[in-house]
Amino acid sequence: AQVSTLLGSIDRSTPDGLRDFTVLYLAAHYGLRSCELAQLKLEDVDWRAGTVRIIQTKTRNNLVLPLMDEAGDVLCRYLREGRPDTEYREVFLTRVAPIVPLCRGSVGNIMKLRVRLSGLKLRSAGAHALRHSFAHHLLRQGVSMKAIGDTLGHRRPSSTSVYLRLA
Repeated sequence: AQVSTLLGSIDRSTPDGLRDFTVLYLAAHYGLRSCELAQLKLEDVDWRAGTVRIIQTKTRNNLVLPLMDEAGDVLCRYLREGRPDTEYREVFLTRVAPIVPLCRGSVGNIMKLRVRLSGLKLRSAGAHALRHSFAHHLLRQGVSMKAIGDTLGHRRPSSTSVYLRLA
């Protein structure tokens, strides 16, 4: 409910709002790390195959995820209406000059700003909170711990247990 409230509070009528919504939407619906969002490139989205390739920052492995219809729509709208024209291949860029790719810290700053503007009172307002929320959502849906770990890019079940707060 809090993730829905956060995303619903973002004004998508501005380029900043479109970018911020898209960043947080992908973080919430795919459990991506800030680094993975920051380094996502245009060629990582295969529209024909309906996939998104994520280069996992901790393992350097490629993870190919399905590009869900809604995620594709969100991403497409941002690319058409919110992303500045530039030579950079990274999907997410700053909005003020000099226009450069977002860094992982910028993703965290987007989360903190949007939580503050939403009025939500969250203990942890970092972007990683969306990754934890995603893992809990999958668990509640009956997804196995192994599948959750694979999606998050964990090599060991103990890493996934931390996200799920399981012994």
